[in-house]
Amino acid sequence: MERDKIRIGKIIKSHGLKGEFKIYPYTSDVSSFKNYKTIYVEDIETPYNLQYVKNMNNLLIGKFKEIDNIDNLPEILGKSIFIDYSEKRQMQEDEYLISELVGLEVYEGDKLIGIIVDVLQYGANDVFKIKSGSIERFIPNVKKFIKKIDMIEKKITVELIEGM
Repeated sequence: MERDKIRIGKIIKSHGLKGEFKIYPYTSDVSSFKNYKTIYVEDIETPYNLQYVKNMNNLLIGKFKEIDNIDNLPEILGKSIFIDYSEKRQMQEDEYLISELVGLEVYEGDKLIGIIVDVLQYGANDVFKIKSGSIERFIPNVKKFIKKIDMIEKKITVELIEGM
């Protein structure tokens, strides 16, 4: 997907016979899904119109206006879904989208230690998955380790402890 889109979740499987599907959301603020109207599906050029979305445990149940039965679902199952960047919710200071963090370079002092390839979301705090060649590191997103996130320079400065 283009950089002007934000990945908001993944369609994981069908739900019922009327074209509903289960969504694994990539945000803890699932209430924002109710505001999205136009949804883009990975590898499909034509956007879909979200008819409704509702909560179901840790997942969401969604329905596109264009899909009215289970037979039309296979082409979207297992695909990531996106919204236009302009539809993103208002972010607080020091709050970032995962898609904005992935790809940032991570430095300890002046030494490049890798690039963020994923952000793992846990209850207490997020964990940055950083990769450099075949080496992977996991650094909790807490002030003790993350000293500065500079979105202009596209880099993160960290202070690690021995063994990290």
